[in-house]
Amino acid sequence: MATIKPPRTEQKVIRPFTKQQIADLLTTCGDSPTGLRNRAMILTMLDTGLRVSEMAAIQLKDMDFDKETIIVMGKGAKQRIVRIGHKTQESILRYLLTRQDECPALWLSTTGTDLSTEGIKVVIRELGKRAGLTGVRCSPHTFRHTFATQSLINGAGEFEVQSLLGHSTLTMTKRYTASLRSEYAVQEHKKFSPVDNMRL
Repeated sequence: MATIKPPRTEQKVIRPFTKQQIADLLTTCGDSPTGLRNRAMILTMLDTGLRVSEMAAIQLKDMDFDKETIIVMGKGAKQRIVRIGHKTQESILRYLLTRQDECPALWLSTTGTDLSTEGIKVVIRELGKRAGLTGVRCSPHTFRHTFATQSLINGAGEFEVQSLLGHSTLTMTKRYTASLRSEYAVQEHKKFSPVDNMRL
């Protein structure tokens, strides 16, 4: 057995949300208390790249609007700090103003209890159906992919993205980089296509 090589795991191209798909998801939210919660959840996942389990575990005490940060408990009980942008903060505050409860959790279900990991997945899946999204998996993990991809496009370094995502090594982070380079190469092919440039 020691001489047998393990089978290679399939590496699929990571497909993040497009800007239009994000806009379509946000449009479905509306201005009801539940809609404001959903909008805040979408923007938080998009702005931080948090795992769905980390999203579900956020407590109000973990939020620091003065420092624009959230304290997150990640895999292996490793704590880290992530930042939220101004639009995300505004969206969370609008949601919190609709609440009249003493629950310590940030995200609440429509029944007033903590929104679970599975609950968040269901919310995002249903929003995707209502928005009519196709060609992309509508899940919290896709927001994580989108955060990583957009951060790299906007100039973030691999080590910065690794730290914010809570990856213990660069291996997983490099998957996002490889996916981005692949997409960029496809676009640049319009310039260097051998056949088109030969004018056959």
